[in-house]
Amino acid sequence: MTTRRFYLLLTVAFVLCSYNAMAQTEYYHYRVGKKLGLTLNESKLGLNVPKENKELNECIKANAQILLSGYDNVTNSYYITRADYEKIASLDIWKEYSKSVILTRCFFQEDGLEVFESAKIDLGLKREEDVDLLNYYIDKYKLRIRRHVDYMPLSYGLAITVDSGIGALECENTLYETGYFSWVELCLAYKLELDGQESSGITTPKKEESSAVFDLQGRRVQGEPRKGVYVSGGRKYVVR
Repeated sequence: MTTRRFYLLLTVAFVLCSYNAMAQTEYYHYRVGKKLGLTLNESKLGLNVPKENKELNECIKANAQILLSGYDNVTNSYYITRADYEKIASLDIWKEYSKSVILTRCFFQEDGLEVFESAKIDLGLKREEDVDLLNYYIDKYKLRIRRHVDYMPLSYGLAITVDSGIGALECENTLYETGYFSWVELCLAYKLELDGQESSGITTPKKEESSAVFDLQGRRVQGEPRKGVYVSGGRKYVVR
């Protein structure tokens, strides 16, 4: 009897340890080919609201402390506390417009930096012929193309929608893990203090990544660029 109880307790302990290990590694994303762990911060979240819903946008601004914000040509993004979200969610206007809002999460990176998941994902094709492959995933996850420019034909800016059925973080990981794309990166919102002043926005969380270099086909350049024309920070420049 004692032996049976011992093995039962041992089994329970193993299951609990396995559960804790899974919980600690449940969230992750990829940055420059590296898999980075994330810890969920349940006290904050993001609201991605269509710009056309002016009444709801004004309601959020009036009833919540906006920790960070961002926008594109279709949506406004507000990053707030969960307490403020619950206050807004109790209002009648939320019941009317909530189905048009994309909720995103807040995480802590392994280095302790607090980052907000946005609804936006950037990726690069390996070759122009792969656009059909991209369109397959755009259709599968009901993604929105928010940016594509002629001078970087392999680079795409995407965003999840209310019909995607998948979070932006999970979408990024799924697309990256297919191995079909040159690179896939989730856009993160974060706040840094630079020279005593706060700086915020939706971008990648490492300063060096905002100065990433691409060739005219949208492919990320590793190491020092050779002679030619390149794009960095949205601007072209020439290496002679």
